[in-house]
Amino acid sequence: MRMMTELNRKTLFSYIRWVLVTMLVISVFFHFFMLARVKGESMAPGYHDGDRVLVSRFYYDLQAPEYNDLVIIQYTSSNLAAPSLMIKRVVGLPGDHLEFRDGKLYRNEVLVEEPYLLDQDVTFPDRHVIVLEGEVFVMGDNRDNSIDSRHFGCIDIQSQIIGKVIWKLF
Repeated sequence: MRMMTELNRKTLFSYIRWVLVTMLVISVFFHFFMLARVKGESMAPGYHDGDRVLVSRFYYDLQAPEYNDLVIIQYTSSNLAAPSLMIKRVVGLPGDHLEFRDGKLYRNEVLVEEPYLLDQDVTFPDRHVIVLEGEVFVMGDNRDNSIDSRHFGCIDIQSQIIGKVIWKLF
């Protein structure tokens, strides 16, 4: 009988240790990564409403954003009760001169090839933007259905980028 109690005690401690280690691993994982859900169709055709993505929270603490990085940004507006998270594509880096002519994006006077875009006529007024140090210019792939830097301006890398999308889960 005493042997059975000792076996139960070892099993219980083994189970508790397994639960604690699992909780620690999950906590560490979610400290460095987050799961996000795409809301809306601003990133179609590659990402659709309801898609889930894995985001690296500290990616940009180690290196600078690059062209075409998909990022989760925090957007605040007087129209919103709380900040909103959005997925967007980096199209402009610090020092870039961006120009929108006839619905096309030019970076430093060179037409940007964007094979990920929906085939559509973009209706956005021509304009010129200079991306300042510490900022990026982001846009949705579905240009006619995206609120992005064309509307709210460049975003601050440190305070507004939550992380880099590193994997589309489903």
